[in-house]
Amino acid sequence: MDGLNSHWTNIEANTKPNSFWKHEWDKHGTCASTLPQLDSIVNYFQQGLDWNEQYKLSNILEKGKIIPNSEGYTIEQIYNAVKTFTNKEPMIQCTVDRQTKDSMISEIRICFNKTLDVIDCDQSNPVNKNKYGIITNCNLKKPVMYFAEVPMNGISYEMDYVDDAFKQHFEEQMYYMSVYRLLKFLIWYTT
Repeated sequence: MDGLNSHWTNIEANTKPNSFWKHEWDKHGTCASTLPQLDSIVNYFQQGLDWNEQYKLSNILEKGKIIPNSEGYTIEQIYNAVKTFTNKEPMIQCTVDRQTKDSMISEIRICFNKTLDVIDCDQSNPVNKNKYGIITNCNLKKPVMYFAEVPMNGISYEMDYVDDAFKQHFEEQMYYMSVYRLLKFLIWYTT
């Protein structure tokens, strides 16, 4: 429970505290429970927490010299950082900020098979494989931004008037959202 409370919190607005975990188990865990490694609620959630620690994307990117900045990176640089760590092909998705038109990382997927080994992400996935052989929807002509803070509606939450407690809460929620996205994909992929 401590691990779930720290690293897999409910970030869905207006829901009961355990509703997110219940949803994850009901929708994904019951299907994944056919695998011996995920055959119980405890094993299922523990595997997610283990993967979160083992494949912490901020650390993987940092090892590949991809750190938050205002210049951005090519999709190849981001891809190479993840592929070097996993030795498998990731899938990288971007979103475009409506106001700034910046292309930003929204999701990096590391794929697993049913024996929970890391594998190349499925190249038949709807996200297009670009001319460099990278599975991505990111614009190849623009740098991909990787910010320390997530800009929302043109507002940077690094403003002076935002108190430290709010910043910490916001950063935790963004971290949990990235964990949620990774785990959601991993759960989907192993079912």
